[in-house]
Amino acid sequence: GLNRLAPQPLDKDALIAIAGELGSDVPFLVSDALLAWGWGRGDRLLSLPSLPARSVDLITFAEGVNTGDAYRALNRTVGEASPAHVWSCSELGSWDALTGLAHNDFEAVVEPLHPGVARWLPLVRAHARSRCEAGQHAIGLMSGSGATCFLLSENVIGADWPAPGVGEQVVRTSTAEAIVLPEPTA
Repeated sequence: GLNRLAPQPLDKDALIAIAGELGSDVPFLVSDALLAWGWGRGDRLLSLPSLPARSVDLITFAEGVNTGDAYRALNRTVGEASPAHVWSCSELGSWDALTGLAHNDFEAVVEPLHPGVARWLPLVRAHARSRCEAGQHAIGLMSGSGATCFLLSENVIGADWPAPGVGEQVVRTSTAEAIVLPEPTA
């Protein structure tokens, strides 16, 4: 938004280069994509067609997870690399496909490090599983290297969450179907 409002905005390549230095998820956030497959340090993106909006419940915590600690823990547990797979856009272009593919390698190492994730991640997984069993597309994961947990589904309304603890918050929102850019100032 600041770049769009700047009198001399940076071009897309310069903005992506700066974004990559801030974190692996930041290049996506400054891109024009609503959905993208990312690799490398997040600076390589394949934009995919947007999908229909879905409800999302985010469970946030006052205390986050140190990204360096999460990567060190993950590096200690990394075994044999998974066999290579070539993904097609059609495999990534529907909620049905994404529901089957969605996973987060950090969950195994962050869950024992963060009490909030340890409490909420099993709950979002259980809600996602029950919704999938009822024929809905649902994903329940932890985002990135932690610590936000989320439930994404066709209908999150009615999720029976326990009362949030101290420093915990449940935020109900939805995915976007379009990007709305800020208006330039005169």
